[in-house]
Order: sequence, then C-alpha cells, then structure tokens
Amino acid sequence: MYAVITSPEFFKEIEQVVSSKGEEILLKKIDVDIDINEEIERVSRIAVKHLIIDITSLENEGKLVQAIRRYRIKKANTQIIIIAPNYKPGNETLSLLVTMGVYDIIAPEKDQEEELNISPLLLNVLDNPTQYARAVKWDIGAMTKKEDDEGTEKTVEKIRIQKEYVDVVESVFKKVITVYSPTGEGSSCIAAHLAHAIASNKKCKVLLIDYNPLKPCQREIFNMKVDYTLKDAIESSIRRTLSNVALESYTKESKYNKNLSILSGTYDINDFYDTKDIEIYEEIIEKAKFSYDYVVIDTHSFYDIYSTDAALRLADEVLIPVRGKGSSIDTLNRYLDMFGRYNDFDIRKFKTIINKYSANDLTFIEIESKLKTEILGYISDFKDYDKSNGFKNNKLMAQYTPILNKIGIRVNKNKSLLNILNKILRR
Repeated sequence: MYAVITSPEFFKEIEQVVSSKGEEILLKKIDVDIDINEEIERVSRIAVKHLIIDITSLENEGKLVQAIRRYRIKKANTQIIIIAPNYKPGNETLSLLVTMGVYDIIAPEKDQEEELNISPLLLNVLDNPTQYARAVKWDIGAMTKKEDDEGTEKTVEKIRIQKEYVDVVESVFKKVITVYSPTGEGSSCIAAHLAHAIASNKKCKVLLIDYNPLKPCQREIFNMKVDYTLKDAIESSIRRTLSNVALESYTKESKYNKNLSILSGTYDINDFYDTKDIEIYEEIIEKAKFSYDYVVIDTHSFYDIYSTDAALRLADEVLIPVRGKGSSIDTLNRYLDMFGRYNDFDIRKFKTIINKYSANDLTFIEIESKLKTEILGYISDFKDYDKSNGFKNNKLMAQYTPILNKIGIRVNKNKSLLNILNKILRR
C-alpha cells in the first residue's frame, strides 16, 4: 500500500513501479506547490507501507522535517522515500531527515538535455531499503570531505565537524523521554533523577512533566510549592489558549538546577477523569518541544490511561525502571510481548534501567539473559535513596552518565568525575 506526494514529472514512473509490485496507490497528490503539512495529515489517517515524497513538488521544503517528525510519531514503521533530483550532500533538510531515520533518498542527476529516470532507483530502495552506512553522505557533520589537487577525496577535520554538528543538533531537535514502569518500580524517582542529570550536564532547557494522575509526586521529590499545576495547562488547552508562553508560565524552576523546570501533576483525581481527550495531553507535549531542548515525562503504570498513552506514543525514548528480581522481569517481558503482539506501541523505543540494584537481586548475567529489551544501566540501592531526592548524592547521579550517553545525550564522563572531585576537595 502506497501514498504518493509528487509533481507530475515523476508520477507516471512511480505508478508503473508500484504496479510492477502488484500493489496500489491508496492516496496520491500530484501537483506543484503542495502544502506538505496538509498532505501528511491526510496520509496519517490511513495505513500505508510506503510513503513517496518528491521534494521538488513542495511549496516550502523547510516544512518537510517537522511534517515527517509528526508523521513518525503516529506511523513509526512506514518506509519513507524522498525523491530529490539534482540534490547534493550538504542540504540541511536531507541531513535532518537522515538523523530522524529517513535513509531512502533518491537523488538522480541530469544534464539539461537529459530526462530523469527514477524507476531503477525507486525499485532498488523498495527491494533493498537503505541503511545508514549508505545514507551517511547526506548527514552533515558525519564526515566532511574535499577533493585535493589530484582529485582524490580525504577526510577533513572530522572530529571538529562532528562535535560542532552534535551541538547544533541538540539545539535543533527536541528529545521526548518517557519514563514508564508497568511494574510500578520507580518511574517517578528515575524521571526526576534523569531530568536533573540532563540539566546538570547539558547547557539547555529541560522540562519534567508529571503525567502520573493517580500518584503525582514530583512536587514532593523537588520539595517545592507551586502556584500552577497540570490542571492549568489542561484547562488552557480546552479553552484553546495554550501557547508556548502560557505553558512555561505554569512550570516551576527547580531550586536544585535553574536549567530544569517542572510541570507539577494534578492532585485532584476528578481533574484527570474530567479530561477524556488524549489530544490535550499530546498538545502539551508538542508545545513543550518548542520551548525546551529535552522533555522528560513521568507516567503511571497503567498504559491505557490518556496521559500515559500519549506520552508513550510521542516519546523518542521510553525508559523502563524495573527491579532486578525474577518476578519483575517476567512481568515486564509479558507487557513487552503484549505491546508487540497488538502493535500498541513501538517497542523498539523501549529500554530498561535496573532500579535499586542490590546483592539480593539476580546477577548481571541472569538479568541480561532474561530481559527482552536493551539494558541502559544499573542504579544502585543507596541508603538515602528513599530518605531524600538524591540530587546531592554524587555517586548516585554519576550512574546516570552512561545512561544518558546510550540514549544519545552525550556527556563527558571524565568531566563529570572531575567536577565530583572538585566538590569533594572544597569540603
């Protein structure tokens, strides 16, 4: 099943290729100056395996990245093929698409007197989807090359370019991290520690949203009084007055780190049950992405309530705290099997953190052999874990460094250790 957004120039070839595959085009838009946001919204309402987009048919190429991002949230498994005739590596739009996992880029070239023929290229990516190793040439900063006087290519300032590109990407892309524990084993603490760790290690704005309507506790963890809560954001969304500025006004700055803000949960259960529209929770997340570099969401263990459902679907990463006990791991595996069987969520985003790990738990080898998902790290069971928020426990917070690195939030481990030593020497 295909959806096609293209100029008239390429439609005939696309149609012939689809027909040769014995399939059909369910939705097509053949025009120039196409509004990509409008068409992506139409495509997202149907089930297709392949989405083909001719970039030259769009009214505004700059809108493509955001449109694809929204589409990926709803349809994670669709193969997206971009037709970009005469485009060269170095194009910002194509580079950003590659960093989002869109690797199938067809870029035929032609002279003035030649006609473009995309059929062989299109057939090739349909039969053999492109891997990152082949798409890396479009990724600005992955490698910058120039030809020397003899026409050979060589890598130039690779490390510097990669570092500069990482800094740019982290300021451009918003990463939504949902912390969800179906076994109810520490999502709130892990979410709080994770948000604090990001804000402490990165020069960026972080928002922690308390989407746990039955047991909201971020206000207590951060030991703060608030004037506004999630209820205010929900009511603003219902009134259609929720703006980025309004959302920020409902948050409270953490007294432990000025880069971190918290949107406190609603403490009246009726406020939750009166809100029966998942789009409200989705809007709050989308608004947050425009104002913050990282959004961390604490959720309840019930996956089918509106707030948790929205957070799991819109997340770039889903982190699952679980204890290192056989019964906990077995329960988590059953949930993962169910999500995969019924295609409730994209379980490729689901990764685990072994929480409060102690000598009474299973061994590393036993845990890793039983779990059906990637393990990001182990958080030890410190004595002050339950007595305080743990933000000043340097050993505890240092255990989040490898976890951040594994989800693409690069942290200099040596620098973190140096900071710890400096603090100790000052005492």
